Amino acid sequence: MFSHINEITPYLSTTIPTAISIAIGTIQCVESAKRAGDFYPTREAMFADGIGTLIASLFGSILGMTTFIGHPAFKKMGAKQAYSIANGIAFLPLCFFGINALLLSIIAIVSVNPIIIFIGLVICADTLAITPKRHYPAFLLGLMPIVADWTKGTIISGVSDAYTSFVINQTEFNRNVTAHISGFSYRGLLNFSGGSLLQCIFITAIFMYMIDRKFIRAAIWSLLAAFFAFFGLINAPGVGVLTKKNDDGWRFAVAYIMMAVLFVCFEFAQRQHWVKHPETEPDDLSSIEWAEWNREKLLEDENNDEENV
Repeated sequence: MFSHINEITPYLSTTIPTAISIAIGTIQCVESAKRAGDFYPTREAMFADGIGTLIASLFGSILGMTTFIGHPAFKKMGAKQAYSIANGIAFLPLCFFGINALLLSIIAIVSVNPIIIFIGLVICADTLAITPKRHYPAFLLGLMPIVADWTKGTIISGVSDAYTSFVINQTEFNRNVTAHISGFSYRGLLNFSGGSLLQCIFITAIFMYMIDRKFIRAAIWSLLAAFFAFFGLINAPGVGVLTKKNDDGWRFAVAYIMMAVLFVCFEFAQRQHWVKHPETEPDDLSSIEWAEWNREKLLEDENNDEENV
């Protein structure tokens, strides 16, 4: 059963973060809907995604199911349950009869890119809509691994095309070219882009809890990041037990552990009242309760601003 496990090892740093991000995407959609005034049980939404993924896998699908993004925008446009049903009916013949391939052969792929960019912007807008302003730095920093991953892919795809035109075929590109890139830290770019989807989650969570002064939670996320870095799932170009001298996985693991120790020290200082108490925000309220809490919070912030003026 596991005789060919080595063949999928290079892809684990992508598949595992993708699976986790898909699950978190469902949670994000549920939270986004709650902020728009509609409450849906998170457990039921994730259970439905899991069942859908299992059924799809029986028919050869390699894609995980997740809740449709953009609930607040669709609600503003008046879309309801029939919108999702209409989408399913529209895509059914496209997938069953292979019409997608025909359309892609007719429509230039570059014309599809703006749609993808628009979807990304919608996701970011929805995220910012439910994100407190104090978390904006964590949100923006969490996007950087994806930017690094895109940069790395652009460098490799662009340079490799030129490289193969001047050398003998079957020559290893990474060993002969990327090892000699100078002018900037390509090795650092590789580490920052390794497991980028999962890195985004860890970086955002750590800095979010650090901003909120919830140091124990930040320490837990740091320890989890250390575990993933040690096995190359983040901050590394490949998966494995990264303990060799030239590996960076163990270095990042040590760095994350040092962060965890620092957060524990801050937690001790907080309990001694040397550091402010953590920020409070209700996480499990109904949409009506959250709207009322948010209204009171905004009024309180406005009053504080007026007093400061």
